Amino acid sequence: MRWPVWRASLRERKWLSLDPLVTSKLRAWVALRGKNPGPLFLQLGKGGRVLAGRRLSGDGVHKILETVVAKLGGIIRPRA
Repeated sequence: MRWPVWRASLRERKWLSLDPLVTSKLRAWVALRGKNPGPLFLQLGKGGRVLAGRRLSGDGVHKILETVVAKLGGIIRPRA
């Protein structure tokens, strides 16, 4: 499936092709998060409270993925 991705720095919309498993997980997340405009991934405060409107940085996403992939015995290439 293809997902629209907005690149604010370039002021353009691109399409991202995703694996069907990733697509199903993203759909489940969007169902929980809601379809309101705003960041896809949000910061969490103390106790796991969602900080509405505060997007998770690219570094934050990368650190989470690194942790999960390491637990699965894999590695993530450095970001470009």
